[in-house]
Amino acid sequence: MPGDSPRDQLEFFRDIGVRDVFLSRPAGAKGAPTLVPGATPDLPSLAQFLDGCQRCKLGKTRTNLVFGQGNPHAELMFVGEAPGRDEDEQGLAFVGRAGQLLTKIIEAIGRKREDVFIANVLKCRPPNNRNPEPDEVASCRPFLDEQVRLERMARIVGKDALPARQQLTLFSAEIVNEAFLRQSAFSEIDWYASPQRLAAMMRLIGRFIALAERALAGGTPLDRITSLGVLRALQRMGEEIAEGDAGAFGALAQRVEDEFRAAGEAGRGS
Repeated sequence: MPGDSPRDQLEFFRDIGVRDVFLSRPAGAKGAPTLVPGATPDLPSLAQFLDGCQRCKLGKTRTNLVFGQGNPHAELMFVGEAPGRDEDEQGLAFVGRAGQLLTKIIEAIGRKREDVFIANVLKCRPPNNRNPEPDEVASCRPFLDEQVRLERMARIVGKDALPARQQLTLFSAEIVNEAFLRQSAFSEIDWYASPQRLAAMMRLIGRFIALAERALAGGTPLDRITSLGVLRALQRMGEEIAEGDAGAFGALAQRVEDEFRAAGEAGRGS
């Protein structure tokens, strides 16, 4: 039997296989309980832990807490900044105009919305969709980190341990993140690009992914695909191609084709 000290008790339960420890708020203590990293066994438990959260001032102004939704074992996780009006009303992440765009982006990389997990850094809508404030991000960030842990995503086992096809899927998501998410493309108050421009960007990324999958299936090494010079241009096109510059998009599309052709020829010659 274990001794009476807390250390003895913890060591006893460790030795019999207990791995999760949940800490409750002491009776009479004020404030919400603090999340212990690694303490929640699954996403539903984390959602229950967050239910009714009042850890920051947004708890008083929101309609619904937006925890996130999707495949709990997804290869890809999309993380936005904060819920908007539609998300606040429905309690679901990315369901308004931003959600429609995200669905198109997911489909452009050959996936379905139900294949991924979608969440936000903040779980509550800031009033009038203003930018998140530092104290709000600090309150919510531990819960996002716990969601990522519970997703059992590739970063847990190491991306390099995955088959090349799955590594390419993750790499494609990084391109999408750079081209769209990093540019605040989902913000309802900073809609910086026309639908035509967004469609052109999506077509280019979709074409790159299709060519990458074909090249990988044809024997081109993954590291050759992920080191193509055109990648930086794809990631920065949201900033570097002016609105309405169809010629620049056309030139970039040709560059994608040319670099994959050259990579294939190099592979056959090696």
